[in-house]
Amino acid sequence: MATNRDGFIDFSKGLLILWVVQIHTVFWPYISDLFLELSLLIDVALFFFISGYLTKVLDLGSLVRKSFKQFKNLYLEYLILSCLLLVPLGLFYFLKEKSFPNWQIAIISMLKVKPSGDLWEDLLLYHGSLWYLAVYFSLLAVVPFFVTMFGSRKHRIIILTTVLVLFVIFSGLGWNYPFLFTETIYVFFYLFIFLLGTAYKLEQQNLSLRYLKLSLLANVTVCLLIFFFVMDGRLQLIDNKLPPTVIYLPYCLMLIHVFAIVRKTWNYGAISSSNQLLQFLEWCGKNSYVIYLMQGIVCSIPGYFIPLLLKNDVPKLGIYLISLLFNLTFTLLLSFIWNRSKSLFSTSLTTIMARSNSH
Repeated sequence: MATNRDGFIDFSKGLLILWVVQIHTVFWPYISDLFLELSLLIDVALFFFISGYLTKVLDLGSLVRKSFKQFKNLYLEYLILSCLLLVPLGLFYFLKEKSFPNWQIAIISMLKVKPSGDLWEDLLLYHGSLWYLAVYFSLLAVVPFFVTMFGSRKHRIIILTTVLVLFVIFSGLGWNYPFLFTETIYVFFYLFIFLLGTAYKLEQQNLSLRYLKLSLLANVTVCLLIFFFVMDGRLQLIDNKLPPTVIYLPYCLMLIHVFAIVRKTWNYGAISSSNQLLQFLEWCGKNSYVIYLMQGIVCSIPGYFIPLLLKNDVPKLGIYLISLLFNLTFTLLLSFIWNRSKSLFSTSLTTIMARSNSH
């Protein structure tokens, strides 16, 4: 439901989507758990916050139409890419197993945004990272009913408190039931993050920088208390992320605080137009959805050559750097090719239709 984007938003999304590639680079077991845990301090919860931040408070009908249009576009693009993957994956499976995969499971699970079965196991991080899409698609169905009531501060407080309490109850009692493409705990958690972004957009003029810094300090204090007294001095974000738990929430809020503070203090527009690196990150932000899909494909491939590198005693740091360079390069390359192909197809289709109408 993102509308009214600006350069800093695209920059933030670009930086975050490249960090997602880094997270999936350190996913493999040759990397220490601590490195992966630290990487998760910067994660996709900020995407939900930004989506909420960019969502305008409109009447219910307008929000539903915008939500449906976004779902249609995103889901269709996911389906087209996934269908194109079926052919090479099926061929690879046949060459490897000398038999045919279960196409019914592969296709039905793909439609549900939960690709499973033997066929999809060859792209481990593609189907593994689609939980984010499943949650976002599910949120698009419910967000309009909440955002339309956000015009009143009283209603915002009541709705945010209610959603947070429901998350705490469902998470604490383990009530994780299926809901559309995902499950209830994911919906309540990321709905809260999403609506928090919308509420912040409406209240940001009333929130001073000093208040945000004090809030961040309190947030960090809570995280430290959790680290020492709940996690026993061992960071455990992986276990608390899927599904999200109550103690995972403060760690997500730290990055959101940083985003809000930097946005208030950094005059981004004054330097972005002349800085090529920032322009590149903005491009990544504008194409973050395509990049997210492509990184799932590309980041699955190192799983096939990492064992060979380990066997040849390549240092772990070297393996990490090789994998990161490979993942970033081919993720961005595939994203560029995909976007260019879409553009050419759209142009060709428009030309054909124009010629057809002229006759």
